[in-house]
Amino acid sequence: MAKNEKYEKLLGIPFRMGGRMDKCSCGQLYSKVKKTDCPLCRGFVSRKNYLDCYGLAIEVYKINNKILPEKTSLTDDEMICAAITDGTRDYVEITRPEPLCIVSLKVQAPFVTHIGVVLEDTEWFIHILEQYSVSIERLRRRQLLIDGYWRYVGDNNSNSISK
Repeated sequence: MAKNEKYEKLLGIPFRMGGRMDKCSCGQLYSKVKKTDCPLCRGFVSRKNYLDCYGLAIEVYKINNKILPEKTSLTDDEMICAAITDGTRDYVEITRPEPLCIVSLKVQAPFVTHIGVVLEDTEWFIHILEQYSVSIERLRRRQLLIDGYWRYVGDNNSNSISK
């Protein structure tokens, strides 16, 4: 496997629907949470990070100085996957994997219920599944589940983070 040291901090992070780095699952930043209960959803806040598949994609893009927009109005993987694969202006379907494109998978066929991010060598991808933690796998291992590849083109193709 190609060296992917820049993704090491993500490996092993457990799954939670709506999970984001440094945020409660309702979206409230931990820095704004003074106690152990989130003031917005009143849920218990542990300082441990959790991610869902779209939250992981956001973090991979951040590591690469790019931005994926938050899908805060969407509450589950199926809805997020539909927002990517429905032909909206933010994502364009491509015929083969390219670095940092989104790969959509039919883990629960016939529906697209999962996404990952193709890594720079285009042979590996990083993803997280429910009941598992973040991992890196060969694309060909999941070939039968792959629905398509998607290039993010939102924000008029200017999705870099300015430093």
